[in-house]
Amino acid sequence: MAALSLLSRQSLDECLIAYRTRSKWPLNNVPLGLLEAELKAPDITADMYDHAGQDDVHWQSWMKAVMNDLDYE
Repeated sequence: MAALSLLSRQSLDECLIAYRTRSKWPLNNVPLGLLEAELKAPDITADMYDHAGQDDVHWQSWMKAVMNDLDYE
């Protein structure tokens, strides 16, 4: 919510997206910790991660065959 406090010091016109460029609103004096605190985590849940399963066995055997062919060339 630190960005909200930064915005409260600005006039409404300056809060428009057209004024939110690096040239008009530089972040030189904003501490890195404050910027990192404003980052939002990606909306990815644990079930969205690709877990190694039975499908990978076929890919791994194919990759081993390809790599073995390269070793003999």
